[in-house]
Amino acid sequence: MKQLYTLLILLIPFVGFGQLGEFTYGGFDNEGFRDFEKTSDGGYAVIGNTYSMNGTSVVYLLKIDEEANEEWFQTFDNLCCEGNSLLQYSDDGYFITGFKNGIYDTPNTSLLIKTDYAGNPEFGTEPISSSPPSSQAEKTYSIQKTLDGGVAYINRRISDNGIELHEYLIKADYSDNSNNLNLSIDPDWDIYSFESTSDSGFIMSGYRYQGSALLLYKTDKYGVEEWSSTIQSTVADEYLYLANFNNIQQTTDGGYILIGSRDITSMQIPTHKNIFLHKTDQYGTTQWTQNYGGELNDFGYSVKEDVDGGFVLIGTYQTNDMMNKPFLVKTNEIGEEQWSRIYGQNDSTSEYGAYSIKINSNGGYIIGGNKTTQNNSDIFMIFTDSNGDTVSLQNSWNCVSNSCVDPMDGTGMYGSIEECEANCSVVIEDSWNCLNDEIG
Repeated sequence: MKQLYTLLILLIPFVGFGQLGEFTYGGFDNEGFRDFEKTSDGGYAVIGNTYSMNGTSVVYLLKIDEEANEEWFQTFDNLCCEGNSLLQYSDDGYFITGFKNGIYDTPNTSLLIKTDYAGNPEFGTEPISSSPPSSQAEKTYSIQKTLDGGVAYINRRISDNGIELHEYLIKADYSDNSNNLNLSIDPDWDIYSFESTSDSGFIMSGYRYQGSALLLYKTDKYGVEEWSSTIQSTVADEYLYLANFNNIQQTTDGGYILIGSRDITSMQIPTHKNIFLHKTDQYGTTQWTQNYGGELNDFGYSVKEDVDGGFVLIGTYQTNDMMNKPFLVKTNEIGEEQWSRIYGQNDSTSEYGAYSIKINSNGGYIIGGNKTTQNNSDIFMIFTDSNGDTVSLQNSWNCVSNSCVDPMDGTGMYGSIEECEANCSVVIEDSWNCLNDEIG
């Protein structure tokens, strides 16, 4: 009992504040960020993992409100497992995918957990029963809503020597009644990310180590291939890379946008890495590719189509002192950079991994990832306006020219708009003089 009590104390998170608009969450153990969702109440839910000093991990579900204050957190500490992806369901509860670490000679097993709105588990705290049954290790990654009201996720089966054996697309309903869809994908490909498409099908992105090529794979709603497209560099010895999640999105024109990283070469010798965006039409035919970054090693993790038809992407930028910092890039509709921001440059002791981005209802951006300081890793969130400048989430108001204005940095005189309006209105009393027989 004493050991369990100590573990629970170590898992209690705290909220820290870095630069304006940056919030960190964590405890004495290391927290690993995986993804976040904007929730129906205007707040945010974050999925990650807590790694204790003895090497074990538990799934960590954190809920914060619209001002980034922690509301609650849940850890599924009856499992030695890791969470990989998260979505909020129509009942305001959450689906979590991941895997349970094998112990002794047993392989990893996939997990699909469903919780209520407060993170209390409803089902799925036991590993998924494989179909067909398998003695190989399995991991479950991205999860998406389907247009028929269910969810779909990728289940990856891996052999003992780490070689990919097969991927399965699994559809499930609210009660975890699953339908296994067998994908006809060459085992050389690792499927890293996927998304539901407007025709009820799915688009998937993958990576092949042999030859360093990327794959776009489109299926119908039954997982049957409709087309596939291979992306490969035309430059010798220039490798392409994909991150695990959030790297593919369907665009409003019916096409697709993919984010990753690539080697930049000089005289066929790789010198550094840059982020790339790759845009295709609805059949996977390349429309354009653009690169972003500096002269060291930069990595791209997540991309979203913006409200103006352009794109916003998040990754990491390596500074001259070899520190990785969050790197936000805004482009136009053909991927030409309009502006970029590097965060945390004044913090010389912390490295960042920036893995996910969402577009806020006010046109700003929300960035999530990991911040590591002195070998301790915490979850961070950064909030910006539509220009990428960090903002305070604490609403405050100043009276400017008889109008109430939020300075966006939390320094306003009034704590509510009602208080500001009560003190800001100026009544001008009319008065009159008689001048040359005229009223003026």
